[in-house]
Amino acid sequence: MLRGLNCWCGNKGIFFRSNSLRHIFQSRIMMHTGGEVVERLEKRAVEAEDTISLLKSQLYFLQKATEKKTNSLGSKDISALKQENEHLRQEVDKLKAELEYWEVRNGLKQVILPGKAQGTSFIEQEKVEALVAEQAEVRPEKAKEEKPMEKKQKKEKAEKKGKEKPKAVEEAANTVEPDVSRIDFRVGKIVSAKRHPDADTLFVEEIDVGEESPRTVCSGLVGSVPLEELQDRVVIVMCNLKPVKMRGITSQAMVMCASPDDRSSFELLNAPEGSVPGDRVTFDGFPGEPDKQLNPKRKVWEQVKPHLRTNDVGIACYKDTPFSVSGKGVCTSSKFFKAPIS
Repeated sequence: MLRGLNCWCGNKGIFFRSNSLRHIFQSRIMMHTGGEVVERLEKRAVEAEDTISLLKSQLYFLQKATEKKTNSLGSKDISALKQENEHLRQEVDKLKAELEYWEVRNGLKQVILPGKAQGTSFIEQEKVEALVAEQAEVRPEKAKEEKPMEKKQKKEKAEKKGKEKPKAVEEAANTVEPDVSRIDFRVGKIVSAKRHPDADTLFVEEIDVGEESPRTVCSGLVGSVPLEELQDRVVIVMCNLKPVKMRGITSQAMVMCASPDDRSSFELLNAPEGSVPGDRVTFDGFPGEPDKQLNPKRKVWEQVKPHLRTNDVGIACYKDTPFSVSGKGVCTSSKFFKAPIS
């Protein structure tokens, strides 16, 4: 009733909030207008207050229901996004491991870039990035300071080159196509094999190649060769590739396999009966000793690899010359014919 009176009198600029003033006001109104007007006003004020209370309660319940529905949908969406992100992360890791493996097998040098370490906060990472940026700004200044010294060193190098063999002879030597005699293929025996702890597509083998200790080799054979078939398997190994880290483990050689052109699966090359670890694989018509370690810049392996294939009966060949182990036979593939070897 009081709120009704306030509203009714507000248009005239009159507001009464204490009970005594309200009674005085009512008595004045009754003197001029009669009791019926006051009763109607009080009744309408009560009805208005009841309506407002009802609307407020309905609005409150609507707000609660909306908040509950929003929170429920939000948590479900967040959960779904987290699952999708985890799935995508696993797929990316798998593809990165495969890419790294094939880059290594094709002779590309792997360079470890500085990245965000596990457990490093975003703020700490920003500090590291800021420090790298500062060092990048300082480097040009240092380069300017070192330019006179660099010029002197370049001049000395040019003089030394002039005293060495002529440039034309050197270029002619570099244009000679390398052959398979520069590749160190040997018979090896897998003494142990396990899954790579940080790469889903890689096995890690310890292979005896006739040296004092076995070599550690990472190979992308998961899905093509069962793990149990690798144990004590006699294989053909390429031993003079430059060692490279593959997901934290240094691979010191490469197991040779035959595969279809689309590289959808792989089969280990078979060594001839009676082969023992350390036996050299040779090629008739291509004498010479292999390089101690291939220089990735010379691209020797990249030039030899396209000529390695199995023939129509599965014998592994270089330009139609079989992979041979002296006095024991040739290397073969049981499943892939006229297929590339890598």
